[in-house]
Order: sequence, then structure tokens, then C-alpha cells
Amino acid sequence: MKDLALTAVARRKRAGHDAPALASAEHAVLSVPPKATVEPVDIPAVPVPHAGRFDFSQPLRANSPLPRRHIEDRHLTAFLTAEISRVFSDSTDPPHCPHCAGIDTRLSSRPRASAALPSFHCRGCTRYFTRATRTPMANMLRKDMLFAFLPWLSQHRPLTHAAAEFGTSPEVIKAWVGRFRVWLLELDPSGRYEQRVRLGLKVPWPVLPCPHCLTEAPARPHGFKRTRTQSALMLGRRLFRCTGCDRFFDMPIERPRKT
Repeated sequence: MKDLALTAVARRKRAGHDAPALASAEHAVLSVPPKATVEPVDIPAVPVPHAGRFDFSQPLRANSPLPRRHIEDRHLTAFLTAEISRVFSDSTDPPHCPHCAGIDTRLSSRPRASAALPSFHCRGCTRYFTRATRTPMANMLRKDMLFAFLPWLSQHRPLTHAAAEFGTSPEVIKAWVGRFRVWLLELDPSGRYEQRVRLGLKVPWPVLPCPHCLTEAPARPHGFKRTRTQSALMLGRRLFRCTGCDRFFDMPIERPRKT
């Protein structure tokens, strides 16, 4: 490393000015304050998806003759509404740090016109944060549709339906669903609420008993059973293909109750 002080002394001597005689340092020592140890935060365990999360009484395709049932899970909507209201609270009581989970936090700034939420400072990891940090609301540009989007999370619909409803792209809806899934696992590590999210859920292959080979094996959905004289709506039976013997079989589906 070049010593700038020695360079300045040499420049003064060349110009004919008096300059002190400085000793050249052999080794440089830079004092750096010790960094606070940040305890690692465990990543929530993501539960393994199971076939019960998919409603096989729903049609697989948009042009299916069977009607669709879109049922909202009001418990999930109420749970998320309460948590989002807590995030958007203007309370100045310092919460735990979302970065290091530390409790040595203090108020940094109160809500004002440019920042609607109070900000806080963690003395453990020296980072600033708000209650929206590391939540789906942190980088959401369309917060105006937030509460209207919550009932859609529990409904078994394609991403394109939600994208058309809110005037955005399916990629944006998919990103929102992913953020809410991660946040729900942080709020409830058991995964009970995360498993209630069904928007954009793909079709898993259920494990069903095959009447031909008499074994339980993953069954591939093949739409609905129909005949020449009876339509799929009249029969109301789901068609599957056994992955063990490669033969087809059907099972009845639950009919929606008339109110």
C-alpha cells in the first residue's frame, strides 16, 4: 500500500520547501470494530403437498360442461386480514427485527406524508426496517387491490382468471401467491393455513385403489367419464388411469348441494 504522507513530503522537497522526515511503515494496521454476531434464522419447513389440496370435483379444462364451484375459505381470509392490519398499524412500539429476529430495536422515524409506516432500527444487525419488511406487502406496487385479492387465495381458480379480474399478468399473480405462501409459513410453521391456498394450484396425481389390479397407485386424471347417450354432466364421474396397470377406471364425484 502506498503511503500518501510520504508522497506529500517528497513533493514538498522537490518544490524546495521544508518537509519533516517521516519513517516508512513496514506494516499497516487498520482497526475495525468487531461486528455483532447475528444469529441465523431458520427457514420454515415447507410441508409436502398432498392430493387432498386439489378439488377433483372441479373440471380440469375451461371448456368442461360441468359447472365450477368457487368457494372462499373465510378462515384464511380473516387470518390474513388481521395480520395485514397489524403490518399497516401506525403504532410506534418497536417489534422484533425481521432480519435477525433480535429484540434490541428502537423507533427510527414516525409516520409522515412520504412514509406511511413507522420505521425502526435494530441495534443487533444495524439495519432499518418497517413492519412490512419481509412480507408480501414490502414490494407490492398494487396495494389498492390487496384486500380484494385475499378471498381469491383460497379459491381453486387458474391464475389467468385472477389476472383478468385485477388487470395484470398471470406472472404477477403467481409471484403474489408465492409470497403469501412463504409468509403464511412464517406466521404458522405448522402449514395449516398455507395448505388452504389453492389459487393456481396444479393437478397432483392422487393415490387411489385400482379396481383392475387391486393395488393403490398414483392415478392420472383423464377428465370426466361420458358415453354416447349420457354426457359428463349427467354421469358426474371422474375418469382416472392407473399408473400400475395402465387401465382406466372412474369414481363418483360429490355433487354441489342446491340451495
